[in-house]
Amino acid sequence: MILRAALVIGWALLIGSGPRGSTVNAAEAWTSCLYNNNPIPCRRSFLCSDAPCDRFRVEWKDGVHDTYTRVSDGAARNVGFYADPRGGEWMLRGFAGSFGLVNQANGNTIIVGMTLDDCRNSAALADLCSPRTTCPEGVIDQLNGLYRWRVQQMNRHEDRATALPSQRQRFTPSLFGLLLEAMELTSADDGRFIDFDIFSNTQVETFGADVISCTQNDHSSIDAEVKVHVGLSGRSSGNTRRLLYEMKQDNANNWRVNEITYLDQSGFALRPFLEELLQPSSQAD
Repeated sequence: MILRAALVIGWALLIGSGPRGSTVNAAEAWTSCLYNNNPIPCRRSFLCSDAPCDRFRVEWKDGVHDTYTRVSDGAARNVGFYADPRGGEWMLRGFAGSFGLVNQANGNTIIVGMTLDDCRNSAALADLCSPRTTCPEGVIDQLNGLYRWRVQQMNRHEDRATALPSQRQRFTPSLFGLLLEAMELTSADDGRFIDFDIFSNTQVETFGADVISCTQNDHSSIDAEVKVHVGLSGRSSGNTRRLLYEMKQDNANNWRVNEITYLDQSGFALRPFLEELLQPSSQAD
């Protein structure tokens, strides 16, 4: 039997820490759920008598059930990390009363509170339930090469604006132009600058990355999900960040990065950030 696990955001209950008692509240009503896009109803029961509650049980209609405990917060309020009893780690992302989660080790996905059509039409969870495809070798080569360069650049303490041009071939011309211009901004001269690592959405070190899955958008566009390993002081912390790379195929059939979306921070993407950084909106009077 396939093992299933699920998390949910009842925002008033799950944000932050709470008691870890064994009191079982009444189970919620059965709702539409997906496990790796396969539909099966499920329902949740909180295991705390008071709010906020960081421990709950998910029961599937076929009788499988499991317990999940919150272990850390995510970068956004609608993101959190939970552990199952076997030590598996799941990242949760909530949206409009529903939620999606992804297993950080094997990429399994779970959606609670949505049908497959609802999920694929949602603003924040569509990437978790889109049809998966085998990643083209050219996409994997570009992203693996990008992160090999990034790790080497960090180890050598190279200036990012000086080092970036060597990677021009990995980006679409429009995105590379924005990156190059934004990298040259400084706090002293311009009053604004890129204050995080665009390849991990952190301010710490990158130790490598894995291409997890790909989703075909059209014949010349693919979204590639990447898990980035980060840490401090020359040592990986064991924590990862999830990024979604939009890859475009040019006229020479080369795959190039056209956009980066930061999945651990809902609604945050690189291109609009760079455009705003370079041409700040006028402040209202």
